[in-house]
Amino acid sequence: MSPDDVASAVELLDRRRQVLGHLGRGGHHVRDLCDELDVSRSTVNRALRELEDAGWVERADDGYVRTTTGSLALQEYRDQVTALDAVQRHADALAPLPGDTPLEPAVLADATVETVAEADPFELVGRLRSALEDATAVRGVWPSVTDDRTVSTLRSLVDDGAAVALAVDEGVHETMRSVAPTTFGPDDTAEVRVETSDDVPTRLGVFLVEAPDASRVFVTIYEEGGSIHAVADVAATEAATSWATTVFDAAETPSVDRKTGVSSLVGAAADVPRWDEASKAVLRSQGFVPVDERTLAHDDDRSPGAMLRTTPTLGAVAAGRTLDREHVVDGQRREFAVDLVDALATGGNLAVVGPPGAGKSTVCKAAACRWRERGNGPVCYRESDSAAVLDDPLRLAASLDEAPGTPLVVVEDAVRPAANAVFEALEQADDDIAFLFDARQSEWSSPPEPLDPRRESLRQGGVETVQVPDLDDQERVRLHDHVASIVDGPIPPLEEFVDDEDLAGDSARPPQATGSDGAGELLTLAHRYGNAADIAVEGDRRTASPLSRNVRDVYDDVADDPAVLVVATLVNVLNAGGLPVERDLLDALALDDDGPEPRAVERAVTALQGKVLFPHEDGVAAVHDAWSHSFLTYLVDEREDASAHRIFAAAVNPLFRLVTEPSLRSEVVRYRQGDAPTVDAFDDSPDHWRDVVVDRVFELGRDSPNLAPLYGHPKYTELGLPESCSTWCRRHALVGRAQMYVDAGDFDAARQECERIETVAETTASTRQQAVLRARSLEVQSIIAESKGEFDRSRELAEESLELVREVDDRKGEASVLNGLGLLAWYQGDIDEAERRLRDALSIFDEVESKRTESEVLNHLGIVQWERGDLANAVEFFEASYRQYREIGARGKAVSTSINLGIAARDRGSLDEAVGRLRGAVEEAQRLGVAKHESNANRALGNALRWRGALDESATHLAEALDIARKEELRYHECRALRGLAATHRERGAFEKSARLLETCDELVAEVGDERDRALARAHRGLLVLAGGDAVEATEILGDAVETLESLDRSPGLARARRWHARALEAAGEYEQARDAYEAAVDQYEAIGASAYLRETLDELSEVCERTGADETAATYRDRRDALEANN
Repeated sequence: MSPDDVASAVELLDRRRQVLGHLGRGGHHVRDLCDELDVSRSTVNRALRELEDAGWVERADDGYVRTTTGSLALQEYRDQVTALDAVQRHADALAPLPGDTPLEPAVLADATVETVAEADPFELVGRLRSALEDATAVRGVWPSVTDDRTVSTLRSLVDDGAAVALAVDEGVHETMRSVAPTTFGPDDTAEVRVETSDDVPTRLGVFLVEAPDASRVFVTIYEEGGSIHAVADVAATEAATSWATTVFDAAETPSVDRKTGVSSLVGAAADVPRWDEASKAVLRSQGFVPVDERTLAHDDDRSPGAMLRTTPTLGAVAAGRTLDREHVVDGQRREFAVDLVDALATGGNLAVVGPPGAGKSTVCKAAACRWRERGNGPVCYRESDSAAVLDDPLRLAASLDEAPGTPLVVVEDAVRPAANAVFEALEQADDDIAFLFDARQSEWSSPPEPLDPRRESLRQGGVETVQVPDLDDQERVRLHDHVASIVDGPIPPLEEFVDDEDLAGDSARPPQATGSDGAGELLTLAHRYGNAADIAVEGDRRTASPLSRNVRDVYDDVADDPAVLVVATLVNVLNAGGLPVERDLLDALALDDDGPEPRAVERAVTALQGKVLFPHEDGVAAVHDAWSHSFLTYLVDEREDASAHRIFAAAVNPLFRLVTEPSLRSEVVRYRQGDAPTVDAFDDSPDHWRDVVVDRVFELGRDSPNLAPLYGHPKYTELGLPESCSTWCRRHALVGRAQMYVDAGDFDAARQECERIETVAETTASTRQQAVLRARSLEVQSIIAESKGEFDRSRELAEESLELVREVDDRKGEASVLNGLGLLAWYQGDIDEAERRLRDALSIFDEVESKRTESEVLNHLGIVQWERGDLANAVEFFEASYRQYREIGARGKAVSTSINLGIAARDRGSLDEAVGRLRGAVEEAQRLGVAKHESNANRALGNALRWRGALDESATHLAEALDIARKEELRYHECRALRGLAATHRERGAFEKSARLLETCDELVAEVGDERDRALARAHRGLLVLAGGDAVEATEILGDAVETLESLDRSPGLARARRWHARALEAAGEYEQARDAYEAAVDQYEAIGASAYLRETLDELSEVCERTGADETAATYRDRRDALEANN
């Protein structure tokens, strides 16, 4: 047949295919065809005539029938049309392939095809891994490796007994040997046959995957540079298998040895213990997800950028979309999750603890996956945002006991009220059940709500804590490489993400100078990588932008629309408070009489998508809660206090109504047409959720005083506290808010909040609760008085509070008040009483636990040791306090200890360390908005800088300390700042200014200072007189100061005062007395270990000795100085 005849035949088939197709079974008469095809008789007659002429139909007794030739022609036509349609439909997928690629288009006809236009590259690679995971045998050709995890998947198959036979490119073979040298080494085995071949298709991968349930042909298509472009999942039909075999044969692909490894994986899969349906129902009722194949296979559709900025799902971790964290053990790097599983398998229960954003949840999910992969037992997982209350621990324990193998129970919110009953389940369940908890260090050390003694005992005695590893340099490199592997296109170099100077501006990360151990660095880096992954490529590269800029940009997007800003504020309050960020809670705003309209809620959700909220097929994921905390901080910074409060109240009041008013919950359910899962959970446990929601909202301000403006002034607040809250919740909220105002320096607001607490106490039925509320109010008022330098009044209030807490045997309250009395005693110069009070407080922590108060006591005991001249012991107390503060997340309190560590370093002569610590303390105090600490840190830094000779910078910081103290009415701190600033101006030669400052300081000392303060002020006046040239008067003034300090047995300042006195005596020609004074200073510097100042004083002492003719003594002192320098 000529080409023209073929073309005519194809044209005829195209025109008459419907008629020819109807003639398949039995004869058809013309009238039948007319009816069936709904065409005219003349059309049917013409068609039959043409088809009969072609030999494709013939007349029979029962009508027209199709001939064999007609049937073959029609089938060929249909096959070609199907193939052509597949080519056209999948043209984008096929685009990178060279023209000579051995691909049968018909194979793609019924295939599931995805390209990089429809899915991220890492998802396409994940499809290949998923296709391989259950294989018993794999044969294929493979031209490019885009992800090492695919090699790891093949290695796992071999380990489980599967057979692998591949023809690969030389580069692929090198990668396989590098990733799995033992499995894919130079020698083939019965299970593994990998050969390099020049005939592997350039950009086409083909895998014939045999599995117990079904076999498949999996096709991968690559771009010119080797990155994946498309994948096709094809059923292993006879045609598809035949085509794949042809490709394999052309590339000389080894064959699969079917005698090995085919049944072992089937047996292993069957041996994985599973939950039965009854147990699944119990687990779900208690907020757990029973982890099964479906859970792990379900990887949602979040982009790489969204995945980096949110908490990954179990499916995402199982799919390898997250970094497998490593840590160093005995000099060797090990996978952290594997070590967790090993420890759990030996019968222990673990709590993975760390700061926010350290990756705790991800490593716990990785451990859950590893546990199940090993076949140890079934796994159930409770995430922190579960709306269900764990309220039936006995039933839970019974279900766990009935499970096969060794079940693993993972709980992210174990110490929170919604789930802390899990510790009872731990007690009741069999010993062979493993529990893994994920908790912030702060919450594990000091639970948000005190656990009852039984649960607390189980938590303390039955669980070992494990710290999530910090990032080291190698982990940062691994994180960078991981992101590069899952992101399509180039990312900036590592240095742009980890540059310390740039990271210091990110609000989520504590400054390094405070002694931070890198807490929060992973969170900050993940956000920066996430931003870089999602933004459009600029030119040929992305850019790395800090989290703080991202917060600012999002705020700017919503700030101009007041209603949208209210919704955005609620989103971030929920997220920062660890509450579910669900649409039904947002829609409650629209149902509030004064709330935004529904369209504003929609506009807000749209504005926040891809930045704060990340929709996926199962709902919405939110950014890490630390990001939301930064948003609220930015809201305070950008708005006047009253405006910020109104926005906050407008967002939070409807939430409070929702947890207290059943009618509003019903209205939301109707509005959402029944789709209101979080509101339903509120209805199931209204008392629980009422307290949890209120406490979480107020906890934000308790932990971060810089957010105090959001809560308004007590006298004018628009934020309501639900009357139906439990007594504990109301007390916690009211006392916490009063302390928040104190920490923020708003003493008037704090005092009025105390009045409110007293009013609530009067209406409380419980006598004990009345006493506790009044005691807390008195304690806060005592702190206010102490901060204002009203020490006698502060002591009266504290003693009254102490009497109340002892009446009701409130041991934690007693420790807290004793701590305050110890600090007051120090302020008033009674060091013995201070130490006695503080030791009494510390002894109480043998009976009860209160990490925050214990940390304060340790800090104040460090001050006592410092006063006694025992710097080494003081530093031990300071460091213990600092560690505990950091563990419980009390960053504001940790600043005070950091200041003390800086002062101790200064007094030892380690000025570089002192300045570094104190700069960090200033930055942290500014970040947190704690005025008292900011003033103290600036004062201490200014003094340290003066000691180092940086007089201009010293004056700047001391002036700042003075301004803050005056603004906040911190009179005692104002006195100390005046003294330091006077000293700096004296050393700058500004004697008149120094004198005026000292006069003001003397006036304040008379009101708020003690004998030590008066002695130190007098010493500085003596130095000013000496600088003015009157050595005799200076000698008298400094001698009086030294005598007073010696009588008080208070070390700080005494060594310096003796040295200053010696200088004055030397200037007055009293060399023998000067020698005595220098020697006394030497003895004290030596006792406290201040070697830098000891060397200087020995030098001065040797010169005085020479003046008196004691040359040998002078030489002895110089030898001591030289020995110190040699040992330094």
